[in-house]
Amino acid sequence: GDFTTSPEVCQAFGELVGVWCVAAWEALGRPARVRLAEAGPGRGTLMADLLRASAAFPAFREAVCGVHLLEVSPFNRASQRSALEPLVAAGQLHWHAAVSELPQE
Repeated sequence: GDFTTSPEVCQAFGELVGVWCVAAWEALGRPARVRLAEAGPGRGTLMADLLRASAAFPAFREAVCGVHLLEVSPFNRASQRSALEPLVAAGQLHWHAAVSELPQE
């Protein structure tokens, strides 16, 4: 059946994940390039909240070279496209049907 996940209830969850991503990036020595990937992104709410919160850290956002969503549903992809429109326009949003399709570098 249908269910509601934390990102759909409150944006704070996604924002905390965004700040955690920045902290993890810093702990890794601030690599020049970072790819973000989410499996089962639903409507794209978590990623949108994550990216909004991480915008407070310009060096991290500059390092993000792509956002990769593992999604097979055309309906969900349309919702994600809408929620993440700035990434679409920048050519930074990519969809994959399987983990094996994610970039390996």
